[in-house]
Amino acid sequence: MYLYKLSFCNFACVKGLIVKNTGSWYIVRTASGEEIPCKIKGTFRLKGFRCTNPVAVGDHVEIDRRPDNTAFITKIDERKNYIIRRLYASIGYDVIKMSTVTGEGLQELARALTGKMSLLSGNSGVGKSSIINKLVPGARLRVGTISDVHHTGMHTTTFSEMLDLPAGGAIIDTPGVKGFGTIDFEKGEVAHYFPEIFKMSSQCRYNNCTHTHEPGCAVLEAVSDHRIAQSRYASYLSIIDDSTEGKYRKPY
Repeated sequence: MYLYKLSFCNFACVKGLIVKNTGSWYIVRTASGEEIPCKIKGTFRLKGFRCTNPVAVGDHVEIDRRPDNTAFITKIDERKNYIIRRLYASIGYDVIKMSTVTGEGLQELARALTGKMSLLSGNSGVGKSSIINKLVPGARLRVGTISDVHHTGMHTTTFSEMLDLPAGGAIIDTPGVKGFGTIDFEKGEVAHYFPEIFKMSSQCRYNNCTHTHEPGCAVLEAVSDHRIAQSRYASYLSIIDDSTEGKYRKPY
């Protein structure tokens, strides 16, 4: 009986390295070279680390192998560094990686904007004016630097301006913003503006589900399984919880 317990423990507790992330599954390579598909529990979080996905390729982890051949990540070893970014491409938005220094992505962006009227918006200092200067020869928009004191961008664009694009269409430059308000729609419509939440809501038990507490809510289950990003769900909750007067129009 004692030997059985010892054998089971050695089998269940395994250390390894995450070598692949397929979305909801993680491939963990052990010291012996075995690659084990694993999941993480919905309640699993890295202490003090706020992000959509607490586990990344390159992490050293401990996994719990179950008798039914399932495996779960139970611990992440301390990291030396990490990068956090929003992964909007996974929910259907087009994402273009760009650099005004190397020119990466600028031609792709120019093609996407051709023949359309587009608005470029974002925090001060992220490079809006620099991008337009590359897209529109002769624009000569003033470019600012990052504040050494506050580590944020300093306003250089003080008003909105539309510039014609060489291949047709136009782009509007705007002052830096910290956030956007959402007005003129009902609370029940908020989920419609989150593609991944709206898609999953069709599987909810109730057709008037608010995705906050209801039993059989497919959205809550997807958040728990990390199929919907925690940061996106938090944004959804912050909008529907906003009780500012006049935030939502009254139903007809």
